[in-house]
Amino acid sequence: MFVHQSAVQDEVILRRGDFVVVDTVETPKGEEVGSVKLHVAREESQSVVAQDTVHRLREAAVLAEEVEELKPSFLDPERFSVAAERLCAIAEEQPQNFELIRFSVFPCIQHVDRHVARASENLAVSTDIVALYKRALSADWCLSREQREAIDSMLQLMEAYTQHDHPRNQMLLDPPDAFTDMEPSDATSSAHERLSKANAVLKRRTLRFVLVLEGVADVVNKYGIYRCAEALGVQEVWSILPAKHKVSKNALNAVSKKAQQWLTLRTFTSTSDCIDAARAEGREIWVTHLHANAVPLEAPLTLPERMVMVMGAEHAGVSQEMLMAADKVVYLPMCGFVESLNVMVAAALVIQRLFDLCPEAHGDCDPCERDRIYASWTKRILAKQED
Repeated sequence: MFVHQSAVQDEVILRRGDFVVVDTVETPKGEEVGSVKLHVAREESQSVVAQDTVHRLREAAVLAEEVEELKPSFLDPERFSVAAERLCAIAEEQPQNFELIRFSVFPCIQHVDRHVARASENLAVSTDIVALYKRALSADWCLSREQREAIDSMLQLMEAYTQHDHPRNQMLLDPPDAFTDMEPSDATSSAHERLSKANAVLKRRTLRFVLVLEGVADVVNKYGIYRCAEALGVQEVWSILPAKHKVSKNALNAVSKKAQQWLTLRTFTSTSDCIDAARAEGREIWVTHLHANAVPLEAPLTLPERMVMVMGAEHAGVSQEMLMAADKVVYLPMCGFVESLNVMVAAALVIQRLFDLCPEAHGDCDPCERDRIYASWTKRILAKQED
């Protein structure tokens, strides 16, 4: 809005959607007088916006249908490159269209990964597959963080396959269930067995709740908690760094049995960052703490669809900031003279209580994230097999 200085004489209160036209008029005496004309065009403006929105939605729907129709073309090696080019062109027509990119384009890329990249008869298009993944990652499409990570994992696996001429790389392209049919004498049987085990473990993993360690300073305790989380089925563990901690990698691996390599770990430098991350993912914040308003972690408590469970530091417990942000404060009921437990032991009991309260949490994992995790585990298993 431009307002000529000669027109600013009285306070003018405007409503959103109003147009303001400011000009100057000359009087018979040659003096310039500011005048303000208000034109209310709210209804016309809303009509134009509504029509534009409807047009964009219809256009996006047409593009989404075209994406769906492209899927069979990806299965034909001779038509793959054309289909990939058209998919990218569609995405680039509306790169910030949430519905189109996240719910049509990305599932189509998943379709490529599951039905083309893993199909041995379509290895001729492996270079085109890599190019598609790279283009999706470099483009300014409104993919979520998890979707970008999933595509990055797909890319790493395909690059590992195309760059190494080794029989073991065939495991990248075989569905996990096929491994059980391999002969024990096969040179790759050990890796096949581990991948089959990985598939079985992943079916019991949960992302319904995330374990958060706030300021746990004893790294032996922290790595012991990693071991408990991995063994009991929790996939994601977040850590809020303490002021000081010491690390001895060899000793820690002995404690954790290297369980951390199978977990999704995330680190925060402040409690506020962790709280923001939990809220951004739509998770409730539950805190373990002896508090006046705390309730026992037992039935009939019902777990939310998505949550984080926060364990505090060894002596101080959770911070006041975390308590203030908590949606629920819980504690473990005890029957002895001792009213506290080592944080490693407490974490194991809390995790088991959560699964007891919600048995269906086992296997509660988004398919996109499950694919990303499996791709990461596959890469790790194959790398170890090479060694």
